[in-house]
Amino acid sequence: MNRSGIKNRSNNAGHFKPSKTTTTVLSAIALCVLSACGGGGGGDSSIAGTPGGATPTTPAPGDTAPATPTPAPSTVASDCGEDGNVLTVAGNTAQIDGNVYYTDGTTVISTQQRRFATSNGASFRDKTGLFLVNQVNTTTYSNAAVNGSFGGSVMTTTENNYSSVVGDVRQTYGLTVSNLFQGTTTTASSYFTPYAYTGAPLNPALGTAYAASYSTTTESGGTTQPALAQTSITTYSAESVSVLAGTFPACKIKVEVTGGATVANVSYAWLVASGRYKGLVVRTANASGVKTSEATRLLVNGQ
Repeated sequence: MNRSGIKNRSNNAGHFKPSKTTTTVLSAIALCVLSACGGGGGGDSSIAGTPGGATPTTPAPGDTAPATPTPAPSTVASDCGEDGNVLTVAGNTAQIDGNVYYTDGTTVISTQQRRFATSNGASFRDKTGLFLVNQVNTTTYSNAAVNGSFGGSVMTTTENNYSSVVGDVRQTYGLTVSNLFQGTTTTASSYFTPYAYTGAPLNPALGTAYAASYSTTTESGGTTQPALAQTSITTYSAESVSVLAGTFPACKIKVEVTGGATVANVSYAWLVASGRYKGLVVRTANASGVKTSEATRLLVNGQ
């Protein structure tokens, strides 16, 4: 839902190293899929709507177009819910091209192409029949002045996230990550006890802080790291966001993850809230609100 804490690679140009930080990052990736990147099974396989919202109906000659009703105030963040999310339907593909920024929020240090594919019937450890979000990220470190010897290098990261909906909660059981960088491949796997989730229902209320606690165990290089207790607090709001890919109604998600690190990891993500691209992340920011990435192009099922 990607629910990527929310993934922030703006200052990470090095190899993927198993550590306590790695465990925290893997948990952050899981929360990305939970609250920002989507992930779920079932529903119609089509993508409803058009960018920015539904296509208006043109009345036939002689008909009177109905007046547009004024939406009633609501505390339910339907735009932040799973209904219509591109990455909650098996068989969909999506692509987010974007820029990743330096700590100043303006200097581009890398470009990313993130390709998603969803499917049902996956297995992870002792669980079967899970929903799978596969993500392949290609990161090109374009700024030699900032990236040093990494300038011009390309890293390919493959992530698999395994989840299911139980009642009104999305439960993520684990994920695997593989990095290919400068000819070296590193892999890691994390599983969550009892499961990772945002603490929110599938259609969360706006302005409500949802808390969830779980533990994360990471395996890498034949070594199992000690389980680390994690707590996340997720808050949803609605606003418009403008990025290089366009202007969209957005669900803004704040995620604070504690545990496994000496300081809290706070991050923000803006997801398209309606239309064809609903659920795709178009902007991220750090705890100070400084932009860390933004989308330059969005595709769903190749279009």
